[in-house]
Amino acid sequence: MPLSNKGWDETLACSRDLRPQSGCRLVVTEARAYARGDPRMASDESEGKAGKSADEVRDEFEEKMDRLRRQYERDLHSFRYEIEEREYRLKAYEDKFNKIKQPPLLYAYVVRKEGPNLDGNQVVVARATELLKVSTGLVDKSQLGVGQYVWVHPQTYAIVEGSAVRNEGVIAKVGDMMDGKLVISIEGDMEKRLIDCDKGVYKKLKPGFQISVLPPTMEVLEVLPNLEVKSLLLGEKPNVKYGQIGGLMEAIERIKDVV
Repeated sequence: MPLSNKGWDETLACSRDLRPQSGCRLVVTEARAYARGDPRMASDESEGKAGKSADEVRDEFEEKMDRLRRQYERDLHSFRYEIEEREYRLKAYEDKFNKIKQPPLLYAYVVRKEGPNLDGNQVVVARATELLKVSTGLVDKSQLGVGQYVWVHPQTYAIVEGSAVRNEGVIAKVGDMMDGKLVISIEGDMEKRLIDCDKGVYKKLKPGFQISVLPPTMEVLEVLPNLEVKSLLLGEKPNVKYGQIGGLMEAIERIKDVV
C-alpha cells in the first residue's frame, strides 16, 4: 500500500499560509502524528505543549510581580527613612536659625514687685541706672524675688527666664527716722538719702542700725547687725549682781539708762 503524502502536503500548505507560526507548528506536529498513524497521540501532544507554555508564562509573570513588589517595598522603606532624616535635619537648622536671628536678651534684676502703677503681672527691673516696667511673661510672679536677676526680651519687654544670681545690694547706715521714712548714708557717698520703708521693717530699726539697700530705688533688703554694738557684746554673761559692785553706782545708773 503506497504511503500517503497528506501530512507533508498540509505542512507545505501551512508554510504558504498567512497564519501565525505557532499555528503552523501545531499543524506540522499533527500532520506528522497522522503520518505515523496515531491521531490521538498527536492531539494529546499538541494540547500538552500548549498548556505547559501557558503555565510557564503565568509562573514567570507571578515571579516577576513578586520581585517588583519586594523591590517596591524596599525602595518605599528607604525613601521614608530619607524623608524622616531630612525633616529632622531641617528642624535642627530651623531651630538654630531662630536662635541666631533672636535679639540678645537684657540682663536685669528685680527692684520692685508691688506698687500703685504695677498690674498683677508686672514688675520693675533695673539695668545699670535704667528702670524698666516689664511683664513677668510665663514666669510666675510669686517665684521672683527682689534683687533676683532675670532675662528680659528687648522687644516684648517680657521676662523670659529667671536666674539663680541675686543682687545683694549695698550697705547703708540709718541716720534718722521720720514719719515712716529713713535717712540713710552710704559709705563713700557724701549725700544722705531719704527713702521709703516698709512698716514691718520700720518697727525693727533704730538710728545707727545698718541695712542693705538695692540701688537705684534703695529698696530695703535686710536689716544687718550693727558691727559697733556687736563688738561691745560680752562673750559670757557675768553672775555678779549690781549690789555686789561698790563705788560705781553712778556708772551703773548710766549703764542702765543706756541699756
